[in-house]
Amino acid sequence: MAKLPGNEQLTDLRGNALFSLRDISFLDAVEKKRIYSRLIPDRLYHVLGIRPGTFGEAEGNAKIEFIAPRGLGLMRIEARINSADKERVFFLELADTQYRQMELSFCIINDLSAPRYNVDKDESGEDNCFASTGRNIPEEIRPWRPVFSPTRPIVA
Repeated sequence: MAKLPGNEQLTDLRGNALFSLRDISFLDAVEKKRIYSRLIPDRLYHVLGIRPGTFGEAEGNAKIEFIAPRGLGLMRIEARINSADKERVFFLELADTQYRQMELSFCIINDLSAPRYNVDKDESGEDNCFASTGRNIPEEIRPWRPVFSPTRPIVA
């Protein structure tokens, strides 16, 4: 059976087979970045204003950050327009499963030119861990206000 292009066995630089995120986590940071950079959409480099294969500004500040703790079967990629920004334009989290598979745990792709609704913050502006520690109902309904305007009739 022929394999799809790019679907060959993942190996480290010495040719050792890698089967999980945990396997990759034991590699040095440069090699982890080499492997994980394959997950970054080409368009993101354009949005960030950096060359493919680079991860930051000329001053050395990272716009793309790889988080892959040694010995753990999880990884995260976070990208920001400016390295000092709190807002992420791209967020990807993968994790190993108990069945020796990888799962996409979380993915966020933001359009920073679009209106911002603070559903990821509580009503006092604190991070709500992607709404896992509480919701911000006023921000959840704010985008719907123009749709349900008292001057606009609701058509059934």
